[in-house]
Amino acid sequence: MLPISMKPLPATSLYDPDAAQGPAIARRLDFVDYAEEVPVHVHRKGQLIIALYGAVVCRAENEIWIVPPDCGVWIPAGVPHSAKATWNAHLDYLFIEPGAVALPAKCCTLAISPLIKALVGRLTCESEEYAPTATRRGSQE
Repeated sequence: MLPISMKPLPATSLYDPDAAQGPAIARRLDFVDYAEEVPVHVHRKGQLIIALYGAVVCRAENEIWIVPPDCGVWIPAGVPHSAKATWNAHLDYLFIEPGAVALPAKCCTLAISPLIKALVGRLTCESEEYAPTATRRGSQE
C-alpha cells in the first residue's frame, strides 16, 4: 500500500515524459545485472509499462500490480505510483497524452499482443523531436 503521507516525486527525477511533445512517447529501460526501484511519482501523461523480460512490480491506488513478460500495467494520468524492476528486466514505457485514445480510467493489467509490443518497441527508437504529421489514408489534406 502506498503511504498516504508520501508525496510523489516529480517525473523529472529519472526522465520527464511530460516535457516531451506528441501524443505518445516511448522509452526502453534495460536493467542489466541489477534491479531498480523508482519511488512514488506522478506523470501528467498516462503510462503503460510493458515487461519484455523479467518483471516489474507497480504500486498504485493502494494496490500492487505484478507484471510478468508479455504483459503490461496501465497507470492513468495523475495517479501516484512506484515501480520496482527485477534483476535483468527489460521494460518498455509508453507515455500517452490524456484524451489521445480511450484507455481505462483505473489502473489495470493488460495482455500485450505481439503487434502492440512491436509498435511500442519501434516507437522507443524514435526521437522525441519526431513530428506526428502523418495523415490517415483517405483523408483530405
